[in-house]
Amino acid sequence: MVYVLLSTWSLDKTKEVVKVAMELPPIPDYINRKMLVNPELGVGTKCFDIYEFDSSKHEEAIDYLYSRVAAFYAVPGFTYELRRWLDEPEAMDFMAKYLSG
Repeated sequence: MVYVLLSTWSLDKTKEVVKVAMELPPIPDYINRKMLVNPELGVGTKCFDIYEFDSSKHEEAIDYLYSRVAAFYAVPGFTYELRRWLDEPEAMDFMAKYLSG
């Protein structure tokens, strides 16, 4: 399963975001993460995190992801969006079912 977390914050809050991130517990071994960051002067920072895990770990992975995001609630202006994305096999299966029905 794939979940994408898009978070944003103003550049002047970067120290606060880094402080919170450094205090978080490590990501569990059953979750693979890739993080991309785009800081734009005068605009703010966008962070795109891709989390992948086996569907058998869905419930505990989601609990972990929401608790991770909750740690940033104290940072003024921090926003996020967490969404489920389909990986290639899931997308192909979805499209085959959609096109056949």
